[in-house]
Amino acid sequence: MMKSDYPKVLRRGVAGMIILLLLLLLLGAFAPAAMAADVWPDCNWGCTASDTDVTRVWLGNCTTGADLGPCNPGDPVETCIWANFDNTATADRYQAFVLFDLYINYVYTSTIEKCVVDKIPSGDSSYNVYTLNWTCGDRVELRNFTLTWTTQNKPCTCNESACCTGGGCDCQHQKSKCYAGNITVEAPLVANFTFDNVCFCTYTTFTDKTTGGKKPYTYDWDFDDGNSSTAPNPTHHYGKNGTYNVTLTVTDSNTTPNTDSQSYNVTVYALPSCNITAPEAVCELS
Repeated sequence: MMKSDYPKVLRRGVAGMIILLLLLLLLGAFAPAAMAADVWPDCNWGCTASDTDVTRVWLGNCTTGADLGPCNPGDPVETCIWANFDNTATADRYQAFVLFDLYINYVYTSTIEKCVVDKIPSGDSSYNVYTLNWTCGDRVELRNFTLTWTTQNKPCTCNESACCTGGGCDCQHQKSKCYAGNITVEAPLVANFTFDNVCFCTYTTFTDKTTGGKKPYTYDWDFDDGNSSTAPNPTHHYGKNGTYNVTLTVTDSNTTPNTDSQSYNVTVYALPSCNITAPEAVCELS
């Protein structure tokens, strides 16, 4: 009996393994493109060059590159991602081409491939890399960021990754030098917080949601009842019910410190009460 059942068990085990492998293949087929972008196509890029670096990446005005000013959390803002390239060589570099995975609030959104400029002169220079419809307060990352360039004085005509696949592309990035890394894009300091509306005699918890600027931050909470706090995530007990206009002021650690404030109305509800009325006594005559 045991001998005759063994092949059945074996067949069932093999079938289960095949089904599992098929499921894994299906999951891989539908995985986000960012998973594949962790390893760019093998273009034989010599990513050991140290003559051109990316020294700063920030959200700026699309025309001038000036840093964004204050904004209200959640408001839509049209901005551009700017990058500063430092060419430490004495000669110009050409055909600057960027590839990166764009992440918003730690979530992959798209893969960007773009020719930025025909020539990077010796020294520091800044360029508009990408136009972004940004939501004020969002965290922006460029993962697997790759800046490629050549020493050949030719125009940057490629606008796709055809530079890796040949086809007579003038960019000829197959023998390019490059800079690679993961970058958190500098954004304006945006003070923000969340809280719970509670009943009287219950502590209200405040949670810091500040983004942008340069960490570490310093905090100044005004609870609108004569009390304050400098903790990042304080709790506070109000002496009576009512609505309080709570303000958080945050200062960052930039060389010239940035400061931003955010206020919300916080409601402390009165304790619930109830009235119980006993029914009048009823006598029954037997």
